Order: sequence, then C-alpha cells, then structure tokens
Amino acid sequence: MNDITSLYEFVDSAQKSRKYPPSTAHSYKVALRLFDEQLNAEEKKSVELFKENLDQLAQLVFTKNKTRLSAGSLAAYKWRVNKLISDYEKYGTDPAKMNSWSRKIVTRMPKIKTEQNVKQQPNEVSPDDNFSIQQTGNLHKFELALRADKSVKFVVVVPNDITKQEAATITSILNSVSIGD
Repeated sequence: MNDITSLYEFVDSAQKSRKYPPSTAHSYKVALRLFDEQLNAEEKKSVELFKENLDQLAQLVFTKNKTRLSAGSLAAYKWRVNKLISDYEKYGTDPAKMNSWSRKIVTRMPKIKTEQNVKQQPNEVSPDDNFSIQQTGNLHKFELALRADKSVKFVVVVPNDITKQEAATITSILNSVSIGD
C-alpha cells in the first residue's frame, strides 16, 4: 500500500514508536490534511505522484487559503509535507528501518517575555529563535546564534553529568576571552 492513507498511518506509527513527538505528529497531519483536500484520485493512490506534484499542489493550497493563512504558514505546511514524505520513503516502507531510526532530540528554549514598550535593538538576538539544545547519548549540545544574521555562533558540547566546578571553569574561560561590552 503506497497511497495517501499510508502517510497518515506512518505518522501514527512514528508517534507510537516515539520517533515523532505528539506535537510534530499533529503538525504533520494538519499539513497533510491541507494538501489532501487538493489531491485528485490518482495522487491519492500514489505517494510518488503526490511528491512529484507537490509544487503544483502547494500553489492550489496557497490559492485556496491565501485569505486565512499567511504565505509563511503555507510554506511551513509545504515543508512539513515534504519532510513527512521523505521520512516515509526512508523509514515507512520497511519495519527494520523504522526500528533502527534514531532521531535527534532538539529542545527549544521557551520565549522570554518582554515588556511591550521595550523595543529590541536591531543587532540583539532573540533567544527563542537562535538557541537550541540537542541531547545525544550522554552529551548536551548547546548552540546559540550570537548575531541577528546568525553569522556567528557559540557551540558547546558538555556531558550530561557536568559538575559545578567544571561549569565554573568554562565560565572563567568565557569571562577571560570577552572583549569590551
């Protein structure tokens, strides 16, 4: 079976196997439903044909939903469907591949609430868009874009069981290299 229902079943299976967190599975299904409304009978029967016609379908989805969704949202939906199809092709057709699928865990920092009357300077960086934490095995990888254009990044990889003394050593090193304000 290689039809549109295979994609829905793949999302459910990936969520059940903890390959997709519930929020990711939900967002993939929402995007898939949005595109599903525009599929013709042949495209519903073939994931391959759906993938081939994705750009044309995206135009139809955009035309139908341009008054209620932003162009950015529609681009995100297209990206999600494309990613879902890619994951399905890699892991969804073979149970052994699904079982060996190892996803990186990415944790985003919560948005920092600011007062409405305080304006952000042009070269200040908003931590929610420019900071990520990845956990792999017994390590944490922290990545922070230091500049708004993301041309300069700070990346550090530390063990999960880092001690206060080791963290203090890292802090001392960082304090010693800072130049100016």
